[in-house]
Order: sequence, then structure tokens, then C-alpha cells
Amino acid sequence: MNARRLTSLLVSGFFLASFTAAASTPVVYDFDTGPGVVKFLDTVDNTVRLYLDAGAIPSGGSEIVCESGLGDELCAIDLTGTIVSFSAGPGVVHDPDSPFAPTSKLRLNVLKALPPHLSGPQDLGTLTLDMSTSTSTNGTKVEASGQVVDATGNLQTIPTQTIALPEPSQTLLLVSGVLGLALLYRLRGVA
Repeated sequence: MNARRLTSLLVSGFFLASFTAAASTPVVYDFDTGPGVVKFLDTVDNTVRLYLDAGAIPSGGSEIVCESGLGDELCAIDLTGTIVSFSAGPGVVHDPDSPFAPTSKLRLNVLKALPPHLSGPQDLGTLTLDMSTSTSTNGTKVEASGQVVDATGNLQTIPTQTIALPEPSQTLLLVSGVLGLALLYRLRGVA
């Protein structure tokens, strides 16, 4: 087999694998900061706009979404998180523990049994947190985890993700800045 044939075989294999790849891992995030970025909350900005995204590739026309689809549509969502109050997004059913006690958990369920099944970001709703008693040292944070049913009808896990934290105190920021400058000064003196 010559190099040209080997190269074309590898390239065609790569394209075939990319078109039949499994759906992306579902990600829960704050809409304002985007996926993978933790939002810092304070007493003024204390809302988290929850979105879930498993990818933007739609299934093909002959595929049956929620049975044999190969796209990134979500057919069902079961999400748990820690919150104070919540305003549900469209089609979201939520069940708060107690009347939003300081350490309450919230469970969200979405079932999309009928078309259209959408791929891409899904609006889950807006969390409103009471940050008046929160400090960076008391451990308040917003985390989410759960499961989704993807376009193939399979269950996927939403990994536990930290979505929002209280803004660090000014003293903590000042001390970490001074320590960083001292470390740079020391490293500069060694070189």
C-alpha cells in the first residue's frame, strides 16, 4: 500500500468517525458567563440563568429522535442543584425541598415526548440567590448534576459542575496579590 492510499484511508476514516460520533457530554452553565466559566455572585448580581447544552448537531430526517437519532437533541432532563428561589423556564417542572431553606436542593425535570426536539442550548430557568449572608468562606456555591436521555434513547450523566460562587472578599484578593508579587520578586532574585 502506497503513502497516498494510506493517507486517503486515514482521512476518510477520520471523517466517518466524526459523523458517527456520539453526542457531546451535557454541560450546565450560567448563560451570562458561558460554559466552563464559574460566575461570581454578589449582593447586586445574584441571579444565575441556567442553561443545558449537549451539542448543536440535529439528527437526520430518517432518524427517529429519542429512539435511533444520532444528533444532540435531548429527550428528557433530570437535574438537581442547590438554590434559594427559582423561576422555571418553558416546559420545566421543578420540585423544591421545603420552602427554599438556606441549603435547599432543587430537582428539575423536562420531558420532550413530542416533536420538535431541539439541539443546542436549552433554557432551564433563572435561580435567584440570597447573597446577603453569604461570604467566600462559608462555602455557599451553586452546583448542578443529573442525567439526560439523548437522541438515541440512552441515558447520559451530567457531571457535577460548579456554576456559581460568592465573590471572593477584598481582603483575600489583597493578600493573594501581595503573596504573588512577593513570589515573583523572590523568583526574579534567584535568576
